[in-house]
Amino acid sequence: MDEIILSADQHGLWAELYERRLPRIHRHACSEYLSGFDLLDLPGESIPTLAHLNSRIMPATGWQVVRTEERFRAPAVLHASPLRSTPGDVCSHLPRRRH
Repeated sequence: MDEIILSADQHGLWAELYERRLPRIHRHACSEYLSGFDLLDLPGESIPTLAHLNSRIMPATGWQVVRTEERFRAPAVLHASPLRSTPGDVCSHLPRRRH
């Protein structure tokens, strides 16, 4: 599946979430999570491509990330929506796949 073109607003939302979440991750996450997070080498300024994620996670785990659908929530509902989102999947779930 080809990479999708993301808007400057989507990259900006990622950068805001990344900047907001990074201190909490380093303060509260367990060592296994931090190991996986560091492995991903996520860019803080833009949403990582599938190619970037796979180049980092496949050699270490044998897992591959695939895009199933585009999922971005509006900034106004970021904390209230029960829907999963791409930034949430990458930052919350993917680092745990290392262990």
